[in-house]
Amino acid sequence: MSPSCGSSRFCIIELLPGRAFLADAAKAKFEIEYVSGLNCHGAQTAIHNVIRSRGARQVSAEVACKIQGIADMAGTNDMSMNKRAKGVMAAMPSLFDGNGEPDLPMMERLTDWYLGHGVHGLFVLGSMGLGPASRIDQRKAIAEAVMRRVQGQVPVILHIGAAEPYTSCELGEHAQSIGVNAVAIVGPYYYNDRTEWDLIEHFKMVDAATNLPILLYNNRAYSGYPMPPEFIAKLRDAVPNLFGMKLADGTIRQAIEYLNVLTSEFVLFIPIDMMLPGMLIGVKGSTASGVPVTVPEAGVQMVEAIWAKDYERAQKIQVLMLEHSMRMAPLRKIYGRTTTLEGLRLRGLPVKQYARWPSKPMSAEHLKLYEEHLKRIVDGVHDLSAPALTAISDARRHHRRKVFSS
Repeated sequence: MSPSCGSSRFCIIELLPGRAFLADAAKAKFEIEYVSGLNCHGAQTAIHNVIRSRGARQVSAEVACKIQGIADMAGTNDMSMNKRAKGVMAAMPSLFDGNGEPDLPMMERLTDWYLGHGVHGLFVLGSMGLGPASRIDQRKAIAEAVMRRVQGQVPVILHIGAAEPYTSCELGEHAQSIGVNAVAIVGPYYYNDRTEWDLIEHFKMVDAATNLPILLYNNRAYSGYPMPPEFIAKLRDAVPNLFGMKLADGTIRQAIEYLNVLTSEFVLFIPIDMMLPGMLIGVKGSTASGVPVTVPEAGVQMVEAIWAKDYERAQKIQVLMLEHSMRMAPLRKIYGRTTTLEGLRLRGLPVKQYARWPSKPMSAEHLKLYEEHLKRIVDGVHDLSAPALTAISDARRHHRRKVFSS
């Protein structure tokens, strides 16, 4: 069934049972396709954005066309991870209850919060998500909490890395059972004297057990060794499900070196502060730690501006993020991951514990300073928001107020 919006005043896009939105057909003039109940003429992002609004919503032609334009440029109509893993894949912190146990209700609420800010995917239980600092049962419980809220709205990449392959295999099998889209695997850590053969066999073993798309998490600082482009090419040949890599601390020059060795189909993520010019040379996005952890709208607006080829606005948002990082550097040096804890609290999330170890309390003076820093970047990003996207964001904020007050 492929009705055209031109045949009636409004078209209804069916999203999930009981959830739909209306597009002004007389002005928007875009066609709707029903494919497995979840498609929209090359505009998967449109569906994801509307699902996030959690209900029926009438949108103007300008908004409808803007959504479709972003989706077409993003290529999100292809369901493979090579195409879906793009933009801001939010690096989710894992939240705890004050006694080192996962705060699962808060994890669900945090998931909704990121979705409400329009992230293009979620990166769960990585470095920000404290996967290696959590027990296996905790990692499984956190993953399940996230998946309960996502329900297919955006792709989820779940980090399952460990010091040995058996834990990763168990976590990978669990990931597959709960519908995770892909897994990420950091180079096995602590024992940094492993041979190339050791590493390849490690990934082959996990790949065989998991049978999911794999994102290599190339984090030299945490693994204890580099994975140069030539090794990644060998690994890709040995591990068929390897579709991409997160270069945790790479430079633009290093990104170019990887892109020169690997094919254009290989998905490369780099730090969020290098999206310009990174995305102009073939980088697909960022599994974004840093600023987007507490200000996800900054990363989302910047990436979507790049997709829309609005490079001037993207550059302004990039500068806002870099300036915020510079202002925050002294606080991070003193308080470490407490800055994430207090940042989420300042954004309205009553987090009890982050990280899963003792962290230094922030002084009242520094907390006030942090609040000023956050307000400065949040207001700055809002002022630079594209008008059509602002309408969507306003609808999301209205929904969040209703959800959080219920």
